[in-house]
Amino acid sequence: MSESKLARLHRLWLGVPLALALLALAWGMSGSAAADDAGFRMTLNARGDGVTCDEPSEPTECAVPLAGPFTLAVELFDAPEEGYVALSTQIDFHGLTWVPAGVEAENTWPDNGVPVRSPAAPGFRTQVVAHGGLTGTALPLPVSTHEGSVVEITLACTAETDSFEIALVNFDPTINLLGTSIGLPPPPPEGTIVPSKAVGERSLDFMDDGTFTTVPVADVLMINCEEVPPTPTPQPPAQPTATPGATGLPPTGYGGNATGDARLPLLIIGVLVSAAGVLGLSGWRLARSRPNYATRTRR
Repeated sequence: MSESKLARLHRLWLGVPLALALLALAWGMSGSAAADDAGFRMTLNARGDGVTCDEPSEPTECAVPLAGPFTLAVELFDAPEEGYVALSTQIDFHGLTWVPAGVEAENTWPDNGVPVRSPAAPGFRTQVVAHGGLTGTALPLPVSTHEGSVVEITLACTAETDSFEIALVNFDPTINLLGTSIGLPPPPPEGTIVPSKAVGERSLDFMDDGTFTTVPVADVLMINCEEVPPTPTPQPPAQPTATPGATGLPPTGYGGNATGDARLPLLIIGVLVSAAGVLGLSGWRLARSRPNYATRTRR
């Protein structure tokens, strides 16, 4: 290993929790490292209010509202049949802002008995974070077969439209001991550290000092910080409004408008009055034509 790489590694180790350092040293130096064509893989995903991705699982691109926080998840798929006893991830999120939670809260692997994070407390302009742990502290270590979320962190988008590529950096025994990997049973030094299946390489500035190192990556996710239109609020259906002067009755045929329709009650009243008058006159005549039975009886 060149002196420059050793110097970068030394700087990268500064502030690393003891448990994660011992884990990386044990597997990276004493144990054996498997090829990166392993069957298991770890991928990135994003979710949160207003977040939309091109795929619900294993997306390649996601849109996030400006200045909006979102959850970045590392998910494990196709765990080996024999299980695993250790896990490590490393995320490079240059350009975005990390909103740290507790170490245990960010380590979502349910079988993690020794959750650790590097840096344990984020410093100024932190752009890379590693998580990991072991299934226990006593031998033999319990075996995990968990698939799904293993790490979740909160990031925040910029206030202006921009795009950022997040990289899930892979383990490499020569240049990156904290990279993404799992440890197979038995525990070190006999065990084997297995990097996640790689999807390519990226040149990353780990120390944010202009020095770039080419490393294998397990996954990349493009985050587009953009203005997301608000979701329209459903409105109740409009209620019908009564027209002034309208009766609510069908048109009468007299003009077909509100004025013609308003004549209908007057016509009905006139017809009723006329009918009452006719009936009253007829009744009076009928009464006059009838014999007066009471008078006839008295005669």
